[in-house]
Amino acid sequence: MTAYPLSFAAGLLTSLSPCVLPALPFFLGSATQRSRHAPLAVAAGLVTSFVVLGLLIGLAGEALNLSTDLVRNLSASMMILAGILLGWTRAQNKLAEWMTPLANWANRKSQDADQVSGLKGQFGSGLLLGAVWSPCVGPTLAAASGLATQAGTAAGAGIMMLLFGLGASVPLLFAAYASQKAFHRSRDKLMLAGSSGKKILAGILLLVGLAVWLGWDRQLEIWMLDRMPDWWIDLTTRF
Repeated sequence: MTAYPLSFAAGLLTSLSPCVLPALPFFLGSATQRSRHAPLAVAAGLVTSFVVLGLLIGLAGEALNLSTDLVRNLSASMMILAGILLGWTRAQNKLAEWMTPLANWANRKSQDADQVSGLKGQFGSGLLLGAVWSPCVGPTLAAASGLATQAGTAAGAGIMMLLFGLGASVPLLFAAYASQKAFHRSRDKLMLAGSSGKKILAGILLLVGLAVWLGWDRQLEIWMLDRMPDWWIDLTTRF
């Protein structure tokens, strides 16, 4: 259950990145002028793209019929890698260089989608938004992908990435609907929170990844089950 709030937090930190948050008002400005509901369409497209990614991760795991231990080790490795990336600025910059071509391609496609009239074009822009941000959000996306892999099923991975997308949409919608004065007054605090949050998330991911890799999570589960009342165990396993 810890993975679900971690996934939402990773999505939230995606939009609070110093190279994403300041650009949000400019990205959403033209959309808001066209329709008050346009930012919602952008957010819906963004969430949809991440849910599809989660389903693909889950379906790939099911199709390959990977063993439980292999899935655990793979997800643990991805979480440890994401933790290192979030805490190591030089590695983030290198990742950004590798992902720049993808961002450039997505930006061109996003501009084409923006030319489509109505909310459909804004939804298309939202679908590509995650790729547009890829140089900035690679570490948090890697974290969410590791958590989605840990889910083990397509449905679980889809829910994990849904939470990631919802977290990423919160600052986006705030930037769209808050007044310019309110946004600029809050921007520095949000960026500081995002910077601090990335370091905290990096530490948590390293701890969780190592715990899964070394099997400590299973030991903790056994310890908790021995101490939980029977009615609580029945409730949590009934569904």
